[in-house]
Amino acid sequence: MSDEIEYRESKEVPVQQLHALFRREQWADHLELDEVEFYLEVALHVVTAWRGDEIIGFARLEGDGRISVEISDVLVRSDFQGQGIGTELVRRLVEHIRQLDPYYIQVEPTGDREVHLYEKFGFREMPGCRQMELPNPKLMRKIAEVRGGRAGD
Repeated sequence: MSDEIEYRESKEVPVQQLHALFRREQWADHLELDEVEFYLEVALHVVTAWRGDEIIGFARLEGDGRISVEISDVLVRSDFQGQGIGTELVRRLVEHIRQLDPYYIQVEPTGDREVHLYEKFGFREMPGCRQMELPNPKLMRKIAEVRGGRAGD
């Protein structure tokens, strides 16, 4: 088995392997196989990390792709954490998001470690809630245009 990590950007993920990763990491482990399949189907974009034929990382983007998107899931197998895999998964999602160019780009981190990860990509905490947003100049320009040059109103 190769020690090199391969990244794939496709919703074509073996459902049984993803289900096994969820169970192993006790993350969304309540989902049945058909629900994991649905989880993939409704994703806007999926990035996975592989070592040989083993899935070791998973990240999913959801939303409409035009108005808003959310990085909803980033999971790296516990024995591979701390190797930059989660960072690469998020980097690839952010790259895809920039191609879509939606108005709203959000994530809801569950702890300080995730907050730090998303801050690397320019996300900032939103006042009064647990979400973070990636500021988008497109949104500020559109608001200014609609409000006659007053984006802060």
